[in-house]
Amino acid sequence: MLQRHTERAGRYQSPGSRFARRIRGMLDLRTAVPQAVPWLSPLGHKILSTLIACDGKIGSVEVFAHNAGFTSRHQLARLLHREGLPPLEELGAWVYTLGRLLDWEASHVSLCKSALWSGDDPGTHYRRIQHLCGVRWSEARTVGFDHMLVRFVQRCGRRDRGIAQSHRA
Repeated sequence: MLQRHTERAGRYQSPGSRFARRIRGMLDLRTAVPQAVPWLSPLGHKILSTLIACDGKIGSVEVFAHNAGFTSRHQLARLLHREGLPPLEELGAWVYTLGRLLDWEASHVSLCKSALWSGDDPGTHYRRIQHLCGVRWSEARTVGFDHMLVRFVQRCGRRDRGIAQSHRA
């Protein structure tokens, strides 16, 4: 009875509908993020695409690096630095945050529900966003995906601006 009532009210979502929504969000993220950082090399775009495919959850950096075709995590770190991208864990947090913002804007899926659906502790996800992206989830939600995408691009461009300024001096 309760399930039928919540289905009619639009609150119940089947696992299939949650899966479909997450796939749609990944497709949006797969186009939005690479277009926002067009200066990246094909290898830089490959790293971003791999992160988007795993929803920003990298597990072991060493395993991620080997799966992405690098001989070590140090080689991957050097590439990220050359490309002007943040370290892998921070990059993963940005991808995760942007994906959750797309979920929020499309269907108001809370970060807590998203974490619970993936079998994780919600507090971990809130702290990850705040620590690595520098904003609380409520702030990220308020400013929205577009603004946070601009902040991500600015974060990716920090190294380039520093180099350009040092060459001018």
